[in-house]
Amino acid sequence: MAWIAREDRYDTGCSGGRSSRSGLSQHALPLPQLTPRQAREQPSATDAVRGVQARRGQPPAVEAVGAVRQIEIPTAGGPLLARVYTPAGRGPFPILVYFHGGGWVIANLNVYDPSARALTNAARFIVVSVAYRQAPENPFLPRRTTPTRPRNG
Repeated sequence: MAWIAREDRYDTGCSGGRSSRSGLSQHALPLPQLTPRQAREQPSATDAVRGVQARRGQPPAVEAVGAVRQIEIPTAGGPLLARVYTPAGRGPFPILVYFHGGGWVIANLNVYDPSARALTNAARFIVVSVAYRQAPENPFLPRRTTPTRPRNG
């Protein structure tokens, strides 16, 4: 579902402009009609929730976890940023590698921060949320930097 700001409201991208009781108006361009850059610049569902909280005079709700830190994961194509969420309490904890939604094209670590926090607490896992390289700027299966040789047998 796309969330697009219109007249200080947040739109879900469906249902022809009607407003719901939550104050969310519903008349936005569908994501397929936007370029990847345009889609990434649109307010997200997280922005919509924060907008509703702000209009109600509520502070942004951020689910507490034991710890959050950012790391870089070295790869052949350069480092990838990741955010590591650790539950409160004593470990050891299992680890979950989380690749956020967005169809490999839109969204980012900040949009899916609430999801990673909720997973951390509900599952009692360390969640490693990865900021993967996005298409179309980074096509799937990047070119190899070194030639490969077939293996015998």
